[in-house]
Amino acid sequence: CPARSMYLKTMGFGHPHLAQIMNTIGILRYEQGDVSASIRALEIGYEYQRKIVEDCVDICDHPKDDSHRQVAEIAMAYTLSNIAFMYYQNDDQIGSLRLFEEAKSILSRHAPRDDRVMLLIQENIESLVGKGIPSIASACDDRFLCVQAQCGMLGSVDDRS
Repeated sequence: CPARSMYLKTMGFGHPHLAQIMNTIGILRYEQGDVSASIRALEIGYEYQRKIVEDCVDICDHPKDDSHRQVAEIAMAYTLSNIAFMYYQNDDQIGSLRLFEEAKSILSRHAPRDDRVMLLIQENIESLVGKGIPSIASACDDRFLCVQAQCGMLGSVDDRS
């Protein structure tokens, strides 16, 4: 994509706006019916977000002031949820469940239990487990992932048409 190449040259790989742009493109691609392109865009956004988290770790002088990293991790969890939803749309229920559980693990460190996104992720996990997909929460490691805020959520696996 020429626009992305130009943006990378001017703003750099770890700029938060690039992650937000790729997430928006992923959602738009989904709305256009192109699940594969949506997954690619969301995964690119996720990689940008990971870089942002790594940079947050490198520049944080005060471990007690972790607010930038928390915001980044919450945004990463939203992106993981969107990728999980796309995996489900692509009939990869095991991959979908793995990513929903990873997103829940991240959000559980930062968001209240009644957070709208946390509740949606939990509903999706319960729906997948109810369909016979074995939960793999114990296999998920406790990584901190990086994100940028303002990501949209795509929806519930029960809403798939």
